[in-house]
This record gives sequence, structure tokens and C-alpha cells, in this order.
Amino acid sequence: MRAAQRTSLALVACCCGACCCIAFCGCALFGSHSTPVTAQTPPGAGIPAGTVYYEPPVPITRVPAGEAPSEPPPTGWAELEPANLYSSFKKAWGQGPSEAIARDLYAQGDALYRAKDYLDAAKKYAAAADRWPDTTLEENALFMSGEAYFFANRYSDADDQYGLVLKKFSNSRYTNMIVARQFAIGVYWVQCDHVHPHFSLTPNFTDKTRPTFDTFGYAVKEFDFVRINDPRNKLADEATMDVGNAYFLRGDYDDADYYYKLIRSEYPKSIHQKDAHLLGIQAKLRRYQGTGYDDRPLKEAEELVDQTIAQFGRELGDERQRLVTTKEQIHAQMAVRSWSVAQYYEKGSHYAAARIYYNDIVKEYPQTELAQKSRDRLVAIQKLPDNPPDYFEFLAIAFDGKDPNKDKEDQTPAAQEPAATVASVPTFGSKHVSPADERKQQDAAGQ
Repeated sequence: MRAAQRTSLALVACCCGACCCIAFCGCALFGSHSTPVTAQTPPGAGIPAGTVYYEPPVPITRVPAGEAPSEPPPTGWAELEPANLYSSFKKAWGQGPSEAIARDLYAQGDALYRAKDYLDAAKKYAAAADRWPDTTLEENALFMSGEAYFFANRYSDADDQYGLVLKKFSNSRYTNMIVARQFAIGVYWVQCDHVHPHFSLTPNFTDKTRPTFDTFGYAVKEFDFVRINDPRNKLADEATMDVGNAYFLRGDYDDADYYYKLIRSEYPKSIHQKDAHLLGIQAKLRRYQGTGYDDRPLKEAEELVDQTIAQFGRELGDERQRLVTTKEQIHAQMAVRSWSVAQYYEKGSHYAAARIYYNDIVKEYPQTELAQKSRDRLVAIQKLPDNPPDYFEFLAIAFDGKDPNKDKEDQTPAAQEPAATVASVPTFGSKHVSPADERKQQDAAGQ
């Protein structure tokens, strides 16, 4: 019961952190997100006295005794593997597997945990796990070591222990609790980085609640662990949305767009579906860098606008009109792209190509201001030649020895020669005339 109370309080802290992170981004499609952010209380900080008894969630009395290691001792050449050699050296120095010693260390950890000496308790639990590996005791000890580090506000160490549990025991009974802890750590680290941003390679030697390097990167890793370790957990979509919001606030719109897309595709029943659509549109629009760059963000944003209107309809409220306005702005930007290309070709006297792009504006974006300007330009260049004159024609004559224009004029007679040749060929069934007979006929005609 006491363990359940402690877990419930931790989950409340997690949910509060998630709500704060979502509030930072908001759901409005336009406008700046200027909500001030303050550092959150560390999720493992002391719980108010008198509300919870500090009893270990998994004391030694709940750990089964007499269990043999699941992995048999190595034999043959396997004994020479580095990991097995290390185990052999430990055994030679009296540090080999021993259930009795492991249970005694576990009990010492319980006593320190009850005394709220979490840091020393974590070390005892870790030592217990090391002395009786590949057993339920190791799984419980590693988890309790992570819990002790968590409440000692040593979140990097706690995350390491939680990671060992999930690595060695993929179907651990503690997966749900570990995922909740990782989520709480991720929320705290994201908020720390937002309040006090640092370059990823700037070392941290003073704040033990944060990693030594790259607080934000490790926060994203925690959220990814939540999503990967237990994808069906109710916190999975929450963690994914929080990562997207964190990247959005940092101005990393490519990464934000990726995580919003994950929400839309992987969690169709998520409560964040509408926000993922709206913020995804905003992220795509901010990815667009101008007429000289790729237009895929604009096209993807337009598709997402249509999808959002079709999927949510009346749920959008005022956002619906904003989406309509956004689509008009997207069309205006696409028209600007075609206009810039048309102007480029027109300035180079390539009027045929310019007409193509002007016509594209008139046809595809008739409601934009550039549509009328395109019509005016089409009228202005209507009678102009398709391509500019070739001012270096003499070079072709000098180096190739032939006139390109003359070649063009000769193409029509040359094209008729095969027809004449074909007409002179005897048809099937006609009498064949040998070359000698043909010469006699020509001489007779000449006489």
C-alpha cells in the first residue's frame, strides 16, 4: 500500500510535468509561444513528510530464495571470453556469485532506504545484484538501485540502472514503473534545458540532477525509451508529443515535424491528434526557406491542411478559418516560386519557358495577386520569339565548318530523299532488271 502511494505521487508529478510541457507549445496555429517556463522540482525530491512511509517497494522479504542462476557456467573456449574471464577473476578474489552475501547486501540496502540514505542504499542494491546474477534477486536489486538513485536525485545513475533491468530482463515486471520514471526524468531535463540552455559539449560538474553533457539530448533519449520500451503504455504518445514540442520550442522544426508525424501515424487514438496536425502544419511552414529551396514543405503543409479540415471538421472551431487562410498563404508562396522562375526566363529572353510558368500561375493560383500580373506579362510577350538570338553563330561556322541555319534549311529536302528512293524500288512481283540490262536500256535511250 505504501509503495502504491509513493508510485501514485510520482505519477502525479509526471503528469503535471507533461501538462506544463504541452502548455509551453500551445495549440494556436499562429502567434508566438511566449509562455514563461520555470524549472520543475526534481521528480525524485523528498515527498512531504507524514504522507508516505519510506518502505522499500520490493524488500528482501519479497525476494524468493534458493533460485539458481538461469545461465549455466561457461565451459570450453567460452571461458576465455572477456566477460567470462572477468567473472573468473572476481571468483578468484572472493567476489564470485553468492546468494547468501547478495541477500545480506540487499537487506542492508533496505535498511538504508528506510533511513532515507538513498545514495548508500543504491550502492548496496547494486552490489547485491552483482553477487547473484541472472536471477530474480538481480532483477529486484537493479530496480531498487534505480529507485534509490531516483529519490537521491541522481537521475543519470537511476537511468543506468533502469536500463540494465530492461536490457537483462526484457519482460520485466517493473517495465511500467520504469517507463513512468523515465518519463518524469525526461520532463525534468527538458525543462532544465529550456530554462538554462547550454551547448551540448558544455560540461556540467555542479548539478548532480543533470547529465554531465547534453542535457537535452539525454532528455530526448528518455522520451524515446518510453516510446520504445512500452509502446502501448499510456505515456508513449505523451512522451512523443513532448519531444516534438521541445524541438519546436528550440526551433528544430525538422525534428519537431518528425515527432508530430509519429503521433499522427502511430497513435491514431491519442488525445494529441488535433494538436499534432496543427503544430505539424506550423512546423512544415517554418521548414520552408524560400523560393531558392525545396518546395516539399509547402506541398506537405497543403496536404496536411486538407487532411486536418476533413478529419476534425467542426472540432476545429476558430482554427478552421485560420487553416483556410493558411492554405491561401501557401498558394501565394507557390505562386511566388513560379513567378520568380518566369521572371528569370523572361529576363534571359527565353519567352517560351516564361509563358509556361506564367500560364501555370494563371491556371493553378487564379485567386492570387500574381495571377493578374501573369496575364499582363503574357500579353506583353505574346509576339516575342521563343528563344533569344544566337550571337555566337559565327563560332559554330568557324569551328564546325558548317552553318547551323543552313542545316535546318536542308533538313526538309533531306527528309524527302528516302521517299524518292523507296518509290524507285520495284514492288513485289515485278520483273528484276540486272545492272547489265539496265545499262543497255540507258544506251538505247541515248541513241
